[in-house]
Amino acid sequence: MVILLAIKRFDFGGSENHVCDLANTFTQKGHTVLLVAKKGRQVFKLSNKVKFIAVNPLLAIFPFNVILVALLALKHRVDVVHGHQRYGVFVACLAGLVAGKPVVATVHGRTRLDLRTWVSRRIPNRIIFVSEQVLRVSKCYAQIVHKSEVIPNGKAFNPSFRDPIPGRILHVSRIDKNHYSFLLLLIQHVLPDLVEKHPHVSLQVVGDGEFLPNLKRLVASINEMIGREVCLVNGYEPCLGSAFSKSALVLGVGRVALEALGDGVPLLVVNSKRLGQIVTQSYYPSIKANNFVDVSGFPPSNQTLFNQISNFLSNSNFYERDANLLQSRVAKELSLDSIADITLQAYSKCTRKKT
Repeated sequence: MVILLAIKRFDFGGSENHVCDLANTFTQKGHTVLLVAKKGRQVFKLSNKVKFIAVNPLLAIFPFNVILVALLALKHRVDVVHGHQRYGVFVACLAGLVAGKPVVATVHGRTRLDLRTWVSRRIPNRIIFVSEQVLRVSKCYAQIVHKSEVIPNGKAFNPSFRDPIPGRILHVSRIDKNHYSFLLLLIQHVLPDLVEKHPHVSLQVVGDGEFLPNLKRLVASINEMIGREVCLVNGYEPCLGSAFSKSALVLGVGRVALEALGDGVPLLVVNSKRLGQIVTQSYYPSIKANNFVDVSGFPPSNQTLFNQISNFLSNSNFYERDANLLQSRVAKELSLDSIADITLQAYSKCTRKKT
């Protein structure tokens, strides 16, 4: 099979990691993969068997990309065009229509954003959701349910050695406006109280983005106030294995949550909009179905976030044992190999009939 993957950016984020992993795994399975995106740091993680076509940022506008993707689909006799996120889905839909190729769309965020236009809802032959809740509450559910399915993100899990630093908390994300608002809450309003109750606690932040300079200034002021380097900022790291192995607790959702659980690291499900719980075996099924987001949770407050982290720090041995038990389950249910096979099955369901 010849597969063309389209996504706007190919730098740092859960969707970009997922597309990179899919591309590499498809080639391992003997398929031909073309990937169209703006060039970013994910390119260095691609297999040399993947044909990467970089879009010039100056030309990354609607008509040019549609024509480019359509011509590529025709030239390489592509079997399916698979768009990711809003822009990638939109371009894939129109290019697939022009070239007469089946289209698959993956919704990584919200339906009202990724399937914002009539074109993005009508043209795809199959629509993949990484979260069951996002599909279920979609306003266009009746229009798309017959061609939609939930396929969670997967990962290639490798046995890793755990050597956590007691009290070390890890947060990994793109440092954009939303994530910075969460980090501001955590560092400025929660971390000082945690240090007072649990003097051994420390925080490591990994990520990059437009708010990174703001974050560095914030961290410098907190470290000065507390009198020690209680918070570290590492910027972008292509491989998170070492950061996970040295962390006692990871804060995050989505891809970060998947990687943490797959590495056997205790996880608190949280972002700027929803605070969940520390993951246990009983809690795992409900958040797995929703891309490791607690869809019933409320935005974190100073007190609720403090309570969850303090609870972990007081019972870290229990949560470490539970995370270790969960590790094999996550690796079995969300292995990249099986997720890639399910995605290939979705491709095979595509027809040229108008849906």
